[in-house]
Amino acid sequence: MATFDFDQDYYGNQYLRIFKEKKPTLLGIEASVGGLFVAPLYSYFASIVYAASLGNPLGIYLATIIIASLQGPVTFLLLARLKGQKVGIFAGLVTIFSHALFSKAFAPSPINLIYPMGLLFFYFLSRLDQKPQNIIWLGLLSGLSLHIHLSLLALVPTTVLYIIWKKPKSLNPKYLLIAGLIFIFWAMPLILFDIRHDLYLSKNFIDFFLQGINNQNFLANVLRILKALMDVLAGLASGNLIGKFFLVIILLYFAKKLRNDNLLKTAGFVILVTSALFSLYFGNLSDYYFFSLLAPFLLIVASFCSWMFGRPIGKIILLAALGFFLIYNLKEIKSSVNPYNYFVKEKAVRYIKNQAQNKNVKIYFDTEVGLGFGFNYLFKYQDLNLSDTDYEQIYQIVIRGKEESPGAAFREKNVENTIRVIKLL
Repeated sequence: MATFDFDQDYYGNQYLRIFKEKKPTLLGIEASVGGLFVAPLYSYFASIVYAASLGNPLGIYLATIIIASLQGPVTFLLLARLKGQKVGIFAGLVTIFSHALFSKAFAPSPINLIYPMGLLFFYFLSRLDQKPQNIIWLGLLSGLSLHIHLSLLALVPTTVLYIIWKKPKSLNPKYLLIAGLIFIFWAMPLILFDIRHDLYLSKNFIDFFLQGINNQNFLANVLRILKALMDVLAGLASGNLIGKFFLVIILLYFAKKLRNDNLLKTAGFVILVTSALFSLYFGNLSDYYFFSLLAPFLLIVASFCSWMFGRPIGKIILLAALGFFLIYNLKEIKSSVNPYNYFVKEKAVRYIKNQAQNKNVKIYFDTEVGLGFGFNYLFKYQDLNLSDTDYEQIYQIVIRGKEESPGAAFREKNVENTIRVIKLL
């Protein structure tokens, strides 16, 4: 909770760049795939929130809490419309209490939008046969995905393959044209950047794609992706061996009902196609890459729960499983406080600010890999006078697990694994 690391520091500095330095941008944050970037919409959104809160990072946390709090109700409303109120209730409960989602939903970052985007995408795709104009919404979501996270790019080929598979007769070419134009509109920042920089993004994307399809260990990568996907889906259920057992039972139910349920067929199609597309990626895949698949999986899980709830013995088993799920996940959520969170970092920086009394200071970091992110913007927000040459005081920020640092002038009390500040000069 209250994470303030690389992504949060990046968007704080984007606010300074856009609003203070008056330098608009065509690119968002760099993806984990080297040389690829998302488009800048989230950067502008975060910058507006920072500006509204006068640069205080608490503003972006408030916006994130509002977005995260809507996940459960929106899941209920959309899946209830697709498959009934019971399905919506079960899916909404899982969304609200699952630690797998909770741990990412409250971090100010585009990551917390991956699941809602995947949910909306699945909803409109599932109703494409009944409402062919939904292709316009899918074009909008595909375009917006360019501004959120590259994992959502799988929405585009998934939509195309779904249309080829289903061949909806009522799909008006006019709707397809509008959807395509909307997608191009939202892609314009990346297109303009590419034109101005000798097709830099296109070349990197082609290299990335060719690396995936030409890799000789493709089968091994498919198995790796499937294992990671199962871990995420089982983690949504409980996060341990019981979750994996529960997942197997759900898959058996899915196989039994698949033939006569078009909605479950669509859910299986989205999971299968998107997983296959992920198999082209040979980098490290964090769990949140699969959050775009959680909506169709939730529909399958909630359908199974609704089916179980209609049987006397099944109702008892289901209530016991839900009780275990709630207890386990609430325990995980309670213990998920980030010891290096925004509040601890902000106190450490404010301590230096108060000690320095507007003097020039130099700051060293003594941290484990990846733990030192988040301070850059906080230094600027607290208006510290930093200098590597003309300084009057030196401070060391220590982040080293449980290891005590002798002479620590500042240490957040009653918190293990936290941040310490040492005045060296």
